[in-house]
Formats: sequence, structure tokens, C-alpha cells
Amino acid sequence: MTLTGMARTSPTPLPTVAAAVIVLALAGCGCKPQHPPAARHSGALGTFRSARLQTLIERDGPLLSADTAAGRLPRLEATLAIVARRYGERSAEMEVALTDTGVLLITHGDRFDLALPYFERALTTGRAALGPDHPELGFALADLAQVRYHVAPERFRSDVEPMMEEALALRRRVLGPDAPETAGSERQLAGMLLGFWQTHGGDDPTSADLRAASQLVAHALPVLQAAVGKEKIEVSQLRHLQVEIALARGDFPAADALALGLMEDGDAACFRWSELDARQLRVQALRGLGRLADADALAKTVEDGSCAQWVRQLLPGRH
Repeated sequence: MTLTGMARTSPTPLPTVAAAVIVLALAGCGCKPQHPPAARHSGALGTFRSARLQTLIERDGPLLSADTAAGRLPRLEATLAIVARRYGERSAEMEVALTDTGVLLITHGDRFDLALPYFERALTTGRAALGPDHPELGFALADLAQVRYHVAPERFRSDVEPMMEEALALRRRVLGPDAPETAGSERQLAGMLLGFWQTHGGDDPTSADLRAASQLVAHALPVLQAAVGKEKIEVSQLRHLQVEIALARGDFPAADALALGLMEDGDAACFRWSELDARQLRVQALRGLGRLADADALAKTVEDGSCAQWVRQLLPGRH
């Protein structure tokens, strides 16, 4: 599973004392980068990370590691206590603080297991602080679902899918069915449904999970494309996901046409959803169609170089 970067926007700064505590909590560690949960765009909440703190983190380099993260929890909890005293245990700012603590443990420590309780606390706090119809609650639900899925994908049905469906229902109700955030929830859930199908047999092309994933992507793709543009990475990745779902359903003509469309768009061919670029996906589609010679010829381009190299050769004027 690929998690996307998170960022909140707000004029409310983090108290200087809290920033200082976090710097102390992190000092002297190493780091392995990792991608935190989904990007936030709401400006309705106070931000936990001040610009000053972000600058310190970037200047001093990665400060957490998987091995030392657990030992830093008391310092992180001390920071949370400062935020709680200043804003309240059930405040919107506390929800952001808990979320950012979880993000920190993932981004700089690669510790989804340690981050999970913070995302659970963030959702509980968010429900209390924001109420059932606040758009930001959709992010808290989706964040927790993603981290749970990473920690225990086998519990998708019981612990992840209901949360993603709640986030999607909230966004449809509050923001509307054609809002970019709603399409983002559809994109996430579709990817999870495909992943669950792949890891639990993956031998039934008529699966209800695949049908649902296909419908979600079919609605999300034009919404996101209209909102951010066809050239954006997230749109290209969603197009790749659409091809993978078509392949899983055995719809090889559709998969071939969709993969070819990605290849014709150059760079879009390389912004993959999984480990396969558009060329590799089209090889599968061609083989499914019985066009073995065409499949072998295309597979040779994969063997001869990376996707980026192939694009440079195909469209030299764009690089």
C-alpha cells in the first residue's frame, strides 16, 4: 500500500514551548523515510507543526529511526500534554497534534505499529471536537483506516472497510458526490478492495469487490482529472489502478485500451499504482487477448530499460 503525504494549512502556530519539546524528543536519532497518510487541505483546524518546527526538522535532517522510536514516546507524550493543557483534551488542536505524532512516527521512524494508537486517539478526539458532519473527520477516518490496513491487512473487512465506507459516506453527504475529497476516498477504497482481492485468493474475476472497485474508479477518475488536471501523478496512478482492475476482471480489451492510453501520454506510463508500469500492464492485456507476439515485443522494451528511459526515447523533446 502506498500512503500519501499529509499537510494541513492554518494560520494558528504551534506554541514555541511545544516545538522545543518535540525537538528535544527527537534529538540524536537516525531515520528511514516513509510516506505518511493522506494529504489534508482543510484550513478549519489549528496546525500542530509550526513553520519554525518544520524548518528545524528539515535543517537538522531525519531524527527518528525504527529502532529508537519507542524510546522517544515519553517525550512525544510530553508534547501532547502541553497541547492538551493549552487547548483541551477534546479540542480540534489536540486531534491535529495526535495525528501529527502518528505521522512523525511513520515518516521518521517507519513505525506504523507505534503510530496506530495515536491515529485511534485522533479519531476519538475528532469525533468529540468536530461532530459527525465536519469534513475534517473524513481525513481522520481515512488516516486510521490506512494505518490499520498497513498493520493488519487481513483485518480489512472488520477494521478497515467500515471506516473507509464511513469516510466516503461523510464526504458524499457533506461535500457532495463530485468533490475532489470524495473522489479521493473512492480512490483509496478502490485500491484497498483490489489489494484485498489479490491477497485473498484472487481467482474470481466476477468478485463483488472488483465490481465495486471498478465503479469507484470510474466515478473518481473524471472528478480528480477535472480538479487537478490529467498530468498530475495522482490521476495517472488512478488510471493505472483502473487498468489493474480491468485485468483482474478479465476485461482484456478494456485493459489493453487503457494501458495504451497511458503509454501514449508518455510520463503517465511511469506513474504506477503498483510495481508495474503501463508497458507491463499492457503486456498482460495482450497476452490475455492471445496477441503473444505483440506482448513479447513490448516485454522486450521492459527488459531493455526503465520506463523513464523508454519515455525519453519515445518523446525526446519532452526531456
